[in-house]
Amino acid sequence: MNWKPGFSGDGSEGPSTVFSFALSRRKTDFQPSPLGPEWTRTSSTVTIKSGPLADTTFELQQEIRPHKADFALLDGNETVGHCHFDRDPQTGLETLWDIFVHPDFRRKGLAALMVRLSFRELLLSKGRHWFAMRKLMKVDTQPRERLTGMYHPTVQLHNIGIGIICIRLGFLPEQELNRILVPKHVKSVEIAEPAATSPPGLLIHLNRLPGTIVAIETAPETGRAVDRIARYRRFLSPERLLRQARQGETVIGNIDYLLALEKVEQFARHLAATPDEYRHFIKSLHAGARKLRLHN
Repeated sequence: MNWKPGFSGDGSEGPSTVFSFALSRRKTDFQPSPLGPEWTRTSSTVTIKSGPLADTTFELQQEIRPHKADFALLDGNETVGHCHFDRDPQTGLETLWDIFVHPDFRRKGLAALMVRLSFRELLLSKGRHWFAMRKLMKVDTQPRERLTGMYHPTVQLHNIGIGIICIRLGFLPEQELNRILVPKHVKSVEIAEPAATSPPGLLIHLNRLPGTIVAIETAPETGRAVDRIARYRRFLSPERLLRQARQGETVIGNIDYLLALEKVEQFARHLAATPDEYRHFIKSLHAGARKLRLHN
């Protein structure tokens, strides 16, 4: 499998051209950039200190095994958040397969908290590490009765927050987007309607794998998903969507993402709380990157 993302940090396609830069051992001052709300934890609880859920405490359940890892936040008997990883002890690849946030808690920073918490716990464990996300952002369809009595699926996007988090952390698509987003491969485009817990977006049907992709625009000033559905009615071309993705203005979903080689330090700054943690994370990521390169 090709472990290199589909385009480099400078926007060009193909394998990253800055591998040596990403793995350099130059001295770098630690400049933390914490992801998501502030929080504290004990062995069994997480208390959120900032944002919409400030002063809320959840029960924390986590299980880290050689091949699997699961993290859950509970409010009483109700699961409010959960994420699952597949782990490869040979390469150190940690693959986030799924993240769930209860509808009542969406768009309140909980996904960012769970990503930071789980990634940190994995990085703090022994050995080499690298990270991937599978099928970033998802599409759900629910039947809606038409006047004809026929049923037509309404399309809603889910896990939008994780898509934005993924880009901020330094992940890039594994597949080369310039091979996917070309007119000859696009069969149809439809708008995913906004919902209480998800913004609008585009659903793009392809005549090649992955079959369907989704896209959301982000506002440069906030980094959040654009809520105005009119923006999506002005879809012009796959080429423009590709340009927006390269510029970080659009997140493409329902595809696989891998931590970019040139984003190691950025990634570690979002997760580490102290200079010692930062150095430990960088060292573990260097080891993981080297191992994965041997398996290309």
